[in-house]
Amino acid sequence: MRILTVTAVLAAAGVASAQVWNEVGDAGQDGVGAAQVTDGSGPLTTINGVLGTDVDLYAIRIDDVATFEASVIGGATFDTQMFLFAADGTGITENEDADGELQALVNSDGILGVGGGPGLYYLAISEFNQDPLDSDGIDMFGFTTWPGRGDQRQPTSTLSLVNWDDNGGDGGDYSIRLTGASYAVPAPASLALLGLGGLAAARRRR
Repeated sequence: MRILTVTAVLAAAGVASAQVWNEVGDAGQDGVGAAQVTDGSGPLTTINGVLGTDVDLYAIRIDDVATFEASVIGGATFDTQMFLFAADGTGITENEDADGELQALVNSDGILGVGGGPGLYYLAISEFNQDPLDSDGIDMFGFTTWPGRGDQRQPTSTLSLVNWDDNGGDGGDYSIRLTGASYAVPAPASLALLGLGGLAAARRRR
């Protein structure tokens, strides 16, 4: 019983203190293999970073597709774009100006449009007008929008992300707020807690 109590307290503390991912160094950009992989316990509610003349790409998990949203509205002073890619690097959705703002917001419209479900995704932020290119050097997104809650643009390419064009600005600090998402990889502390929970359950069964 004591082990269960300690485990519950530690788990609650981990969830309460580990909701934010702060960019480590400079997040990669050229292909999903270069993305910065988020790790932690509990839901991921915020990504903070600094954008230069490049693009920042993050690996996240989307747990609740229906409520998923990533918004930088109020979280940056420069003109932002955001892009969502599937686990294989193919494009899902893009947004540059949400609700009349110069900051971007992406939601689940594209995921629902392609029939996607919970799992690993890649979220990118750039300054307008720095866009993703596929292996043919073609801009991956067009101007046709997904039906749904916002100006979420559909991809025009079926190929994976390779790199980006050079149309970005000087960037700046940003803060992305997320709902329906969690860390791409559970933190070691999370796994340790799961182990303690399993040990307690085994002892209880005896």
